[in-house]
Amino acid sequence: MGVGVGVGAPTGAELEPYFPMVLHAGYSKGGHLVQVENSGRIGTRFILDEFGKERFVLAWKYALEMRSILHDRMARQSGVMTGTIGIRDMRAFGFHMLARRNVSFFKQIVAMSADNYPESMARIVFVHGPPRPGRGG
Repeated sequence: MGVGVGVGAPTGAELEPYFPMVLHAGYSKGGHLVQVENSGRIGTRFILDEFGKERFVLAWKYALEMRSILHDRMARQSGVMTGTIGIRDMRAFGFHMLARRNVSFFKQIVAMSADNYPESMARIVFVHGPPRPGRGG
């Protein structure tokens, strides 16, 4: 994740094997920050068992705050409001991700992002998704 976090939160380096994400992968043609996340490889079992939900949520809050600070700096420099383009690589996404414990965890993370930083996401693009039902493989 590449951001400094508060006391008690796991660092980006600790989370990287279980939450593969590049928080700042460059800029789009429109000047938006690009973030890449390999959603299908998120190791929720390891995150929840090894770090606990509270510690991960704290790290996520810091990552969102750092992204917000970066957006503010970019907007002041360019004079244009910028956001993040999130690229979600769904390769390896499977039914294990839909376990009740995982869904609850993801809902909390998404709600925190949407409630506190709604303006920060310009667009989300999903790549390598599973075939749609009835469309073949």
